[in-house]
Amino acid sequence: SGKPDPLQYSGLDSPDAVAQTLRQYRNDGYGRTVSNWARCIKVNNEIVGVALGSEIAEDTGFIFQVGVDPVEQNGGYGTMLVRELLQEFARAGMNRAMLGVTVSDGAYRLYQRLDFADVRGVKVYIWTA
Repeated sequence: SGKPDPLQYSGLDSPDAVAQTLRQYRNDGYGRTVSNWARCIKVNNEIVGVALGSEIAEDTGFIFQVGVDPVEQNGGYGTMLVRELLQEFARAGMNRAMLGVTVSDGAYRLYQRLDFADVRGVKVYIWTA
């Protein structure tokens, strides 16, 4: 069909699932991407956090994914990654960035601290078998 498979965020716990997500990201399935919009932080030569961004409009970046190893969370790595990504967006001429996050996600507070505005609520429908 030419469209990427839907992301399975809950399945990012295996190397294969992560590789699939990165393939989708790299193949512009979520907006235009460039290498500077894929950021990582290493500690002792191990990746502890990543942030992936894309361009969804000429002036708008999209924070596609931010992840920090649970052992390393609350160490400021998420903040550093998002700030770096926002700086890269600005260098590319984008004057705003968007993302989606649930209110119950700990990252919600991160984005509040970084002055992201909560502009609209979204209804989420869940089906359970």
